Amino acid sequence: MRKVPYIISLILLLAMHSCMAGIDNITNSDPYRSGIIQGSVTDQNGNALERIRITIDSNISEKPESYYTSSEGQFRCEVPLEEDYGHIVINISIEDIDGEENGGIFETKSDTITIFEDDVDSYPIVIDLPTYRLSHATASENSPRS
Repeated sequence: MRKVPYIISLILLLAMHSCMAGIDNITNSDPYRSGIIQGSVTDQNGNALERIRITIDSNISEKPESYYTSSEGQFRCEVPLEEDYGHIVINISIEDIDGEENGGIFETKSDTITIFEDDVDSYPIVIDLPTYRLSHATASENSPRS
């Protein structure tokens, strides 16, 4: 009967060691650092625009990623950064995809940001974008897409 607690203790000890080894491997071998891109989108009067698609594409990403603004017009996304990336060119596309549902059909805008590794002091890099103000567009200028 006294052997059962020792066996359970041994199993728990081995499991804890295994978990700790896994944490060390993740921490020491992960070559990625991150950048956070955040901003907001409003109409010409400063009213928050919800459900605006923000597409982020960069020279280090495999494919573009899309995000959507919240009811407060805010968006936030994380971009992984590889070791020794030198510089990153981030292309941002801001697009109204739901037509009249958010108060009108709004123009599409784009922006490009370049980040140089030598200018970065700490991680994660936080990039606060300016507030993008979108003007109304006609259906032919910006037809809703899915």
